[in-house]
Amino acid sequence: MQHDHDTHGTPYWHRNHQYPGVWICPTHGALLLSSTVKSSGVGRFLWHLPHTSQMSSTFTNSAKPAAHVADALSSFAQLSLSLAALPLNTQIAPEDLQHALMSELKQRDLATRTNRLRLSQICSGYLDAISPLTTVPELMQLYGSGQHIGSTLGKLLRPPRSGTHPLRYLGLIYWLFGSWPRFMEKLSDHDYAEGQSTALVQQAAPEDANNLRQHFLACMKHGGSVTHCAKSVGIDVSTGLVWAARAGMPINRRAKSISSRTYEDIARDLRAGHVKTTIAARHHVSAATVNRVLASVSGLHDEWRAATFASMQAKARSVWSKALDSNAGVGVTALRKLHPSTFAWLHRNDRTWLTQSCELVTRSNSPAAHRRIDWAVRDMALEASVAEAVALIRTTSPDPLRQVRLWEIYQLVPELKAKLGALKKLPKTREAILRATKYAAGTPKS
Repeated sequence: MQHDHDTHGTPYWHRNHQYPGVWICPTHGALLLSSTVKSSGVGRFLWHLPHTSQMSSTFTNSAKPAAHVADALSSFAQLSLSLAALPLNTQIAPEDLQHALMSELKQRDLATRTNRLRLSQICSGYLDAISPLTTVPELMQLYGSGQHIGSTLGKLLRPPRSGTHPLRYLGLIYWLFGSWPRFMEKLSDHDYAEGQSTALVQQAAPEDANNLRQHFLACMKHGGSVTHCAKSVGIDVSTGLVWAARAGMPINRRAKSISSRTYEDIARDLRAGHVKTTIAARHHVSAATVNRVLASVSGLHDEWRAATFASMQAKARSVWSKALDSNAGVGVTALRKLHPSTFAWLHRNDRTWLTQSCELVTRSNSPAAHRRIDWAVRDMALEASVAEAVALIRTTSPDPLRQVRLWEIYQLVPELKAKLGALKKLPKTREAILRATKYAAGTPKS
């Protein structure tokens, strides 16, 4: 911030500071700070520049880190920046990444020739290597706990079945390779692929994806199997299943972990809108198997979504109707508090029905509903809150005499925003706002 101020007259946000895993400035080697401005507050629609009064440290130890910790954070940051610097639409093939990691493990005698992992030694070496990174709370997630780290590393080092956050792989790359150039050198080495030369870094532009889909479907039309056609164009078999299902092509499936009857039973339960976990438990299969059936049968996903919506709609309407019947005379606000999740779902997905049902609700006759508002007391309380907010803003501002903006006040006093339309009944509060914002007359403006 000081360098920016001296060079440009004001600090500004730097893109290379915002990437996950970057917690040290690559230029100055200083630990990064986090903004305390609430992204959900009234200022979320405004422009903010860095200022020392709105920045705080998120490190477990805010003091200057030891040299080895700073070096570790710097090396890890360079990995993240190198990954972000890859050309647009570049993808590293998962199987090539896995082969590169296994090759390095074998060289360190941490895996056998048959790809069996020596997990106890791997966990020990990995945890020792990344321990300096745990100064940052975000990167503590890489460390994990002793009883779970083994399964986590095992999933990352075996052929992937699902995606994960890139930081987890960067943790392995940091341990095994130490630098991005050395990792890319290993990734470009085709020796570990047993002569099966593949594109290690694949460009997946949208037009290329369309060409791949056309070649894949053409191969299927000529009688090729999903596996054969997927390999011929260089895509994953699961992707080929989805493309074939969307094109309405028949798929000849070989019985693997489930029989054809089980396959049809799972599809029938999905059409009925049953929950995936319930289907998996009922047929003694994994959740991944259920998802595979859902994605590979033409039109099944739309049918499942429609049935699921109908089921949730019927359940929500039933709960809300029973609440109306059993709480006669209670207002909508009270009913919302009794069933907040049901009201929220109906408000988002079935608003017309909800509005019609709420029109039948009678207002509460309790004395609290008709209690007169003591505007004088409310005026005094709001005036005091506004005065405290203005004093805090001026204290933390580099220019204590500057004009305070209205949004700055009700960011600190959220209840004020709802009362702006009733300032005629709150004269003391209105005068306090006018003094702070220096508006001559009328309702203050943001």
